Amino acid sequence: MNGNKDGRIMANKDIQKEIRSLDDTAQFTLSTRQMAEYCQRIVAYLETEKRYREPGYSLWELSRDTGISTKIISKSINGYMGRNFYDLINRMRIEEAKKDVAGDGCNKQSVDD
Repeated sequence: MNGNKDGRIMANKDIQKEIRSLDDTAQFTLSTRQMAEYCQRIVAYLETEKRYREPGYSLWELSRDTGISTKIISKSINGYMGRNFYDLINRMRIEEAKKDVAGDGCNKQSVDD
């Protein structure tokens, strides 16, 4: 079991090195695959922790929470999802509100985009 933990630590260190090296360059490119992987990690974190519910939750806070630089987060969301950070957060809030309204037995109203 300890070996698995060490493997995760090493993988995390490799990811952190990659992030630092990308941050050290003014211009960098991410492949579509890389952007997709970062977006998966970002969305999974947001869905699990429900941080999008917090008013004022920022790109900087997401970066701190996930260990992914703000540049990489922004480039991934913009390039892969075609929206910006705040659009993503608001979309997640809208989707949750739609589910809440649909789940209630009360008078359902339409929640438009």
